[in-house]
Amino acid sequence: MSTDNWIHMNSGVSMFTGEPFVEVTVMLDGHTHAIGQLSPDETRQHGLAYLAAAEAAEQDALVFKVLTEGVGLDKEHAGAFVLRMREERGSE
Repeated sequence: MSTDNWIHMNSGVSMFTGEPFVEVTVMLDGHTHAIGQLSPDETRQHGLAYLAAAEAAEQDALVFKVLTEGVGLDKEHAGAFVLRMREERGSE
């Protein structure tokens, strides 16, 4: 991942309503883009989704490694198996 690309979140409070918010900014290829604002609860939901995706990615890599290096399955079939697992995981 390039260090030129990042997602930044900054806490804030509305001076009109006093409600808390999280401002989301993204840097892509050297250009900063203000994405918008999320409530603290929405931010927590996104954070949990990032953590779940990170865990799933590590599990996918482990299964792929076991299938290719441990079992001797070719990469195409191992990849198809991991994809099918991902589809099943998404349908829960």
